[in-house]
Amino acid sequence: MREKVVVLITSVSIVFLIVILFLSNVPKTIEITTFEKAYNMVQLDKSEQFEIPLLINIENSYVVDEKNIESISINNNLELVKLDLVKIIFQNEKINLNNKWFYKYSFILKPNLELNNDFSIEINDANLEISFKKGESIKIGIGSFSYYYFNSYKNDLSLSKLKGLVNDLKGKTLVGVLIGLKNNKKSNVVIKNIIPLDLNINISSDEITYLHDFNQGEDISDILGYKYNLYEKHLNSEVTIEVNDEVNLFIPLKYQEKTIVNKLGFLIEYEIGIKRYYMCIDDFIFFDSNDYIKYSNNFIIYKYENH
Repeated sequence: MREKVVVLITSVSIVFLIVILFLSNVPKTIEITTFEKAYNMVQLDKSEQFEIPLLINIENSYVVDEKNIESISINNNLELVKLDLVKIIFQNEKINLNNKWFYKYSFILKPNLELNNDFSIEINDANLEISFKKGESIKIGIGSFSYYYFNSYKNDLSLSKLKGLVNDLKGKTLVGVLIGLKNNKKSNVVIKNIIPLDLNINISSDEITYLHDFNQGEDISDILGYKYNLYEKHLNSEVTIEVNDEVNLFIPLKYQEKTIVNKLGFLIEYEIGIKRYYMCIDDFIFFDSNDYIKYSNNFIIYKYENH
């Protein structure tokens, strides 16, 4: 009998030690980061979704348990867009940042907005805020977010050419885009605005030029005929460009700050008579890039208590 008691006590002690060792190895702090970028969405279909990746130092933490999540939004001090969580996907990928390993999760989201009229919102210094059912919340800086909704969408214009000019400025840099537009109607179409779908990028309307083509890698200053300032502060302004049949426009880009932009979309505003319409050119990847790894020291690591 005494031997059985000793065996039982020994077994319980071993289990207890295993539990203690396991708990001692569980990080007390959860660390989260992401690659800050310009997120944008032009919604023509209410089923459209977008993705925000989060890098988390703990696999299967409470942050990625969909049952724990109460609400999600993108916001700053002035603006807020509520989001619906569609799903969370574990990408089975580990990324080393500053000698720490992070697991990559993709949050698939869509705006929770009831809209009947055209609507747009632009949020600089945007945060992804996730609130949990137990009352706590986390807030992660994601860069910027822009959202456009159009109640009606026409096909007066179609895209006939899209080509990005990439220069090597201490790394690949998208410096300009050649856009070809074709008039599908007999009506006179007048382009009034060309808006890059990235809040870090503007265009200089008076530097847009008609151009049939260019050689990839050609210096933008050689194309324009003068020294081009890529980082000059500049605000988008309206243009007046008639599209009678087809037009090819070279659009130099202006960066608000040094960052990596390898994909970009545009919103084209145009008029037929006195009515204004919109055409969306979806995000297009102009070159492959993993250069964000070079900037890993600039990532903000957000720390929260793990439970």
